[in-house]
Amino acid sequence: MNQYDVIIVGAGPAGSCAAFELAKCGIKTLLLDKKQMVGSPNHCGEGISSNCMQELNLSIDMPWIVNEVSGGRLIFSNDTSVTFKQRGFCINRPEFDRHLLKRATDASAEIRTEMKVTEIERETDGWTVKTKTERFRSSYLVGAGGPRCPVAVSLGQRHPLLPAYQYKFKMKAKQHPHVHSNWLDFYHSEAFPGGYAWVFPRGDEVAIGGGSIHHLKQKLDPFCRQMGFDPKDAIKKEGGPIPFLKKPCRIVFPRALLVGDAGGFTYPLTKGGVHGAVWSGKIAGQLISKAIHQSDDRLIRGFKRLVRQHPSRKRSHLMMPLTFFNFKNEAFHCIGNIMDGLEFHNFPIVRFFAEVSRAPSLSALRGIMYAAIIQQHYKKTKHFSW
Repeated sequence: MNQYDVIIVGAGPAGSCAAFELAKCGIKTLLLDKKQMVGSPNHCGEGISSNCMQELNLSIDMPWIVNEVSGGRLIFSNDTSVTFKQRGFCINRPEFDRHLLKRATDASAEIRTEMKVTEIERETDGWTVKTKTERFRSSYLVGAGGPRCPVAVSLGQRHPLLPAYQYKFKMKAKQHPHVHSNWLDFYHSEAFPGGYAWVFPRGDEVAIGGGSIHHLKQKLDPFCRQMGFDPKDAIKKEGGPIPFLKKPCRIVFPRALLVGDAGGFTYPLTKGGVHGAVWSGKIAGQLISKAIHQSDDRLIRGFKRLVRQHPSRKRSHLMMPLTFFNFKNEAFHCIGNIMDGLEFHNFPIVRFFAEVSRAPSLSALRGIMYAAIIQQHYKKTKHFSW
């Protein structure tokens, strides 16, 4: 049987960052990934913030960066919008994933692809991981295999999921009325219950996608046409589920940790997961390395405390978007009327009370109140926003 100090299931950003931290400290580390090529197919909108780049200590001239943006905009169906300014980048996600993996393997981590985990067994002093063809054993185990991670499932953690899907189109002209090269646009309306739609500029391409709990494909095609793109002209179609937690999941087990999407580390308001994956994987790798060097497996219990600042670890942060994403247009319009043309960190008290005085319904009043709640949520958690 193949023996390792640590086995990491999933070689995405979370798994590769954990592997890098372990391998550079001399820990014998194995990454298992079910895909033939790590990073493909892509399951996300492919945007990361400058905070995420700093977390990785990476320069902004990386070849997988396709466009730089100033931040994002929440756009409502009455043509109002609010911006959040945070420098970031649209990336080639498969190349980004492979860059992080190479960094881990250069540090001596081992990668085995096309290894779908079929069974996981807990032992007195570690774990046995089985695939269709091989068995591996380790002292510690990290679940980094995405929202349906087999490690998380074997440990009893099955996350509610939000279906997400996107099209990529070639830009036929440099200027387009619905594509703004400097902004990631998030469209909120009752057409996408439980989620939202997005338009991300990617240089000579544009990604148009959405997430919704109901009939996503039926909603996304008309949205693409509304943006001026025919779904039949898409050069690529891709998608996958996103964790949609209502309460923090368990992430610490005897000699095992869950990171990235497997641990629910997505930002509640945008559902962006790359920064949370990188950050949680890095902390997990450092903590397990310390536990191994000090021969004290109790040290990994500190993982829960070390990651508590992430908004996915607080129930109040998780519950707020569940209400927001299911608003009717009337409520979204009230939020837009209050915040239109402003940055998220500014809150216009005069507009707020003016909108309260003319609220046409209880639904609208809820939207008005949520404008204040969302603004406070963002101020407290913006470091991880995407």
